[in-house]
Amino acid sequence: DGDHVADCGDNCPGLANAAQDDFDGDGTGDACETGARLCDADLSGRVAGRDLALLGLLFGKSCSSTGFDKRVDLTRDSWIYGDHLALLASFFGQPH
Repeated sequence: DGDHVADCGDNCPGLANAAQDDFDGDGTGDACETGARLCDADLSGRVAGRDLALLGLLFGKSCSSTGFDKRVDLTRDSWIYGDHLALLASFFGQPH
């Protein structure tokens, strides 16, 4: 993909991402986490109720809150709020 990282060690082999950023630590690079893949916090393969429940538990919280879970910080800004819910809702029920 042109990022000079061997595919066997690349966390997003289809897209150039030399920094190999992985905000939520799930092993998939941020460059590959968009749309339904980003919203599938529990990595079940589908955006569903458990993802919504995870987001709901942290709604209104920030990264300084006890139990903050980066998997539901869909905008990567360290807060869980309405924009996150709207994004998840737009992909609800979809596989990735």
